[in-house]
Parts: sequence; C-alpha cells; structure tokens
Amino acid sequence: MAKSRKRAESRARAYIRSEAEKRGWNLKHVGSGGDNLEENEITAHFKDIGLGLDKPDFLFCHGGEPSVVVEAKNERGKAETALQEAIEYAEAANATGKHSIKIAVGAAGEEDCGFTVYKVDPIIEPAGA
Repeated sequence: MAKSRKRAESRARAYIRSEAEKRGWNLKHVGSGGDNLEENEITAHFKDIGLGLDKPDFLFCHGGEPSVVVEAKNERGKAETALQEAIEYAEAANATGKHSIKIAVGAAGEEDCGFTVYKVDPIIEPAGA
C-alpha cells in the first residue's frame, strides 16, 4: 500500500508562526497584549469584522487593529488559492468600513517540499493614488 503524501494544514500554520515571530510579531493573543488572532479567535475578538462563518488562519494586528490577513494551505501548489482567499477576507473586513487591512498573505507547503508565500500590499489603493 502506497503511503499518503497528504499533509495537515497545521504544518503550514507552524511555518507561518515561526516566520512571523522572526519578523518581530508578538504571537500572543491581541487581548493579552500580542499581535495575533487565529481562526475562531478573530470573529470572537472582532464581532463586527464582516467575515460571517469564514475565517482566515491568522489576523495580525498593529496597535490592536487588524492589519495583515494570512491564509495557509497544506500543499505548496495551493499558494495562489491561499492568497486569493486572504484577499477576499481582507476585502470583506474592509467593506464594513470599520477596518483597513492593507496586506494579504497566502502561504502553502510543508517541510518536505518547502513553502511558497505570496503577498499583496496594499490590497486597496488609497483614493487618488
């Protein structure tokens, strides 16, 4: 019987946490003075964020306000899908008029094959740009 190569998305999330920490993000919950919210924490903390039942894997905040949406996928070939979903989450949050998320990141992969990361910054050009 052939072994499955399917990997859990949690491996990509571990990579994202590691890279975020290297770049100075505080991985504690926003309510504890950190910069990070994950999945269900996002809609629990920002009840008005406009995501409905959909949630990105991570929402990094600056000064307590949402600033970066990150979506993870378990296979390297899904990085573009991860980025597109991150953009959609950011646009949904921004459409409420209460948030201004300007960066979307899609990360996909696992240790054996490596990771691919795509970023869009800014998502929405300021008026008059």
